[in-house]
Amino acid sequence: MRRAYLEALEALKGAGLPRRPAEGPVEYGKRVEAAFPEAHPLLARLTALYLPVRYGGRAEREEAEEAEALALRILELCSTKGSKAP
Repeated sequence: MRRAYLEALEALKGAGLPRRPAEGPVEYGKRVEAAFPEAHPLLARLTALYLPVRYGGRAEREEAEEAEALALRILELCSTKGSKAP
């Protein structure tokens, strides 16, 4: 779960949307929504899966698999966005 979230952050950073040092996951999601609306629903769901794990919970296998799929989809979106850049 954590790895999937970090992979998504790296992909978004590569697309020009790095998470700021003092920015929490929810605030970051709002900024992504404004700048890259196509990625927001994916990041919002991934964040919803990540937060309980980040703060001491455990993920079920299905949730972890969903998180990996979401991170992959974000990576694909970021790659597409990057290829359209001038």
